[in-house]
Amino acid sequence: MESNLFLKNTKPTLAFFGHHKGATTWIINILKQVCFDLGLKHAVASNSNKFQQDLSRFIDQNKIGFLFYVNADYRYVNSLSNFKGFHVVRDPRDIIVSGYFSHRYSHSTENWEKLISHRAQLEKVSKEEGLLLEMEFSRQFLEEMYHWNYNLPNVLELKMEDMIQNPYESFVNIFQFLEIIDDSRSNTQKCLKYFLSKAVVRKLNKYTPFEVSCKRILMSRLLEIVYINRFTHKSQGRRLGEEDITSHYRKGVPGDWKNHFNSEHVQFFKANYNDLLLKLGYESCLNWEHTPTDNRLLYPVN
Repeated sequence: MESNLFLKNTKPTLAFFGHHKGATTWIINILKQVCFDLGLKHAVASNSNKFQQDLSRFIDQNKIGFLFYVNADYRYVNSLSNFKGFHVVRDPRDIIVSGYFSHRYSHSTENWEKLISHRAQLEKVSKEEGLLLEMEFSRQFLEEMYHWNYNLPNVLELKMEDMIQNPYESFVNIFQFLEIIDDSRSNTQKCLKYFLSKAVVRKLNKYTPFEVSCKRILMSRLLEIVYINRFTHKSQGRRLGEEDITSHYRKGVPGDWKNHFNSEHVQFFKANYNDLLLKLGYESCLNWEHTPTDNRLLYPVN
């Protein structure tokens, strides 16, 4: 008995570590469905107040199987001792553009007093000035990306741009790394057990899962979930690259900063965040330049 309990307690917590305006909504929508299918309890932690500055205790007390830490601050992650996860970064310049439109039009201000005042400022100024304000407003998020530990053996490092260009391959790699995907050839018995694990019965006005569970998600099911969450579906039929500035799924185009930054924005960014660009590999030299672009990509980012 003691041996079984010990084995149970050593099972690592799974985790997704993301950053503000880094396609976290898209990724979480996929992860939530996987957690439902596998019967994994999940929780979203948007800031340290959610877990009272003690991430390890929050996971233990709530018996979290899959943590979604969407504004990942390594100071709190460093306290974890038994976890396996993946971490996603995005070009910081696209974060600024995405943040400007989201904070100006679509992002919820619920429980975020700072955003209320920031939005009021953005509504009074031009887009050019607003982007400069956004560079200051998002400083905390960019600093958290800079101070992340990118050498953790139990964390798979990914770039959002690669994920949206190759979503199916990316999520298969993620779940292979987390060791919760069944990528063997499916058979009738596996499929039957899998769908039984998702079946629910009506009891006391609540849906209760049958006591049949799968520890790994079928690859075919994972690919289905990724497909359901494609950009054209989330944007209600809007074509790829077609912009709706009031939508959370605004455009879906990495590199969009080149269409919005002017020389003043470039100089400000170089003076404040060049070290981050170099650290993440989005630029290879200090004196980078920009030209407008109009890429077309398939998956939902804002």
